[in-house]
Amino acid sequence: NILDATRAYMLNLNANRAYGGLRERRQQRRKAGKALTGVALTEELLGYSAIGNRYVKALKSLIRANQLTALNTAKLGESFMPNTPKTADAPKQANPLIASN
Repeated sequence: NILDATRAYMLNLNANRAYGGLRERRQQRRKAGKALTGVALTEELLGYSAIGNRYVKALKSLIRANQLTALNTAKLGESFMPNTPKTADAPKQANPLIASN
């Protein structure tokens, strides 16, 4: 399903050493108060695919053609995050879709 695929993709990007540059750029943009956009971060995905820059260009094209930039500020609700407590009393658990940096 799409949620499981998204989780796997995010886990890979947030844990694999190959994407340290992406995490670093994301952290720099956050510190600078800049928006975290898919298009801005795609440059760091050159190593994600064997086709390198063609992958990045295709990804940017896909984002723009499908108007996914409208989702740059979207947040998943708790109902889509089964590992997130639903009550204020529940102990905090790590959300696999949100990286610390």
